[in-house]
Amino acid sequence: GQLTGRQTAGAALLVGGPGSNCEMSRLLRKTWNRLTRRVKEETDTNAVTMVGWLHKRGDINPGWKKRYCTLTDTDLKYYKKPSDVFPQGHVNLSDCIVIKSGQAAGLTEMGGKKNDNGFVLIARDRTYAFMAETTQEKYEWIQNVGEIMIRLKVGHS
Repeated sequence: GQLTGRQTAGAALLVGGPGSNCEMSRLLRKTWNRLTRRVKEETDTNAVTMVGWLHKRGDINPGWKKRYCTLTDTDLKYYKKPSDVFPQGHVNLSDCIVIKSGQAAGLTEMGGKKNDNGFVLIARDRTYAFMAETTQEKYEWIQNVGEIMIRLKVGHS
């Protein structure tokens, strides 16, 4: 098929051919380099303490979604899959006030089935609900997240 004018301009911009906007290409390249440098710097300075799959229930969408989570020295980030570069969201642990086992927070089921592997993070403006695969994993997450929360609180006082 024949390319439309818009498709031709877009292809030219991508390959830098005749009719491309060199200034736009340079700006996009510069932005991309800055972004990838920032992601690399975050990765280098924010050591990952723990990784694994958790189910997360949102405030807006009450359904449980399986998310790949990474715990750094400041955040709990959650991704759709491990290969994703950008997280679906994150919990800033310095904003969290308390972490509780699911039973203490009334979180005892997932998808209508009894499940005692949950925990909640209570922040100033929101509550985050997570469910681990096993009880042991739940306690590992609670311990590691709790230690980081304490370290952040001590560092800010």
